[in-house]
Amino acid sequence: MGNGEKTIKRGLTMKYTLTHDWEKTLTDFLRIPTVTTEDISICTDYLVVILRGIGMEVQIEGSFGSTVILARIRGKSEKSILFYSHYDVKPPGDLSLWSTDPFEPTIIGERIYCRGSGDAKGQVFALIEGIRKAVHERETGLAMGISLILDGGEESGSIGLDKVCRRYANFLNCELAMVYDSHWIDDTPLIGMGCRGQISFVASYHAGFCSDLHAGNYGGIYKGAAYELINVLSKFFEHDYVKGLSANGAVSICGLHSGLRVLRTAQRQ
Repeated sequence: MGNGEKTIKRGLTMKYTLTHDWEKTLTDFLRIPTVTTEDISICTDYLVVILRGIGMEVQIEGSFGSTVILARIRGKSEKSILFYSHYDVKPPGDLSLWSTDPFEPTIIGERIYCRGSGDAKGQVFALIEGIRKAVHERETGLAMGISLILDGGEESGSIGLDKVCRRYANFLNCELAMVYDSHWIDDTPLIGMGCRGQISFVASYHAGFCSDLHAGNYGGIYKGAAYELINVLSKFFEHDYVKGLSANGAVSICGLHSGLRVLRTAQRQ
C-alpha cells in the first residue's frame, strides 16, 4: 500500500496513509475553493495523491472540458462497482448571507458548514474513507473491484463526461453504477442507482369484468384495471411507501389510457 505526500497551495501539506489524520485531510480538502480552473487543478492533485495512497490506479482526463479523475482498484472478480461523484462546487454567492467563511470548515453541532461539505466533497471523502477501510480490513482482497469517476465539472454541466465514459469503459469495467452525489432523506444517507437523468416506463394493469356487474347496483364502485392502476401509482407519492419520492418530486405521470386495448381485443375475438 503506497503513501502519498504533496505540498499544495496555501501551504497545505497532505500525507495520506492507512493511519492518516482523516479530520485534517477532510478540512484541508474542503478549504480548496474548487470554483476556478486553477483551484480545481490543485484539488485534482490533492485527490490523486489520496487515491494512490490507498492503492488505487488513477487516470486524469481533461481533453473534453472539465478535469475528470478516474480510479480503480482490482478485486477477485473481473467486474467492478462504479461510483460517481464530483469535487467542484458552486460559487459562494453573496458572502453577506453566510454566517461563516464559505471555504473555512466550521463545525456547528454535528454538521460541518462549508461550501462543498454537503455537495459533494463530503460524499467524495466518505466514499474514499469507505474504500480505504474496506481495503484495510480485507487482507485477502476485495470480492469485487471498485471504480471511481470524480468529476471536476459537474456544477457546470459535466461537459464531455459521456465521451470520458466511452473512452475509459474498459478501464472502469463496471457491472453496476451508483451515484454518490445526493442529499439525505430525513436522517438517512442516499445513494442513487442507475443513471443521472430521466427513466421512462409504461405500466399496465389488466383485469377482467366480473359476471355480476350491473350498472353499479351490486358491489359499489367497480374496481377495474384503471382503478387499480391509479391506486398503484398513487402509492409512489406516499412518503411511507417509497421514502422521499414525494419530497423530491421524482415521479411524473405523463398520461393514462384505459380500455381501448381490451375493447379492440374483444372485437377481434
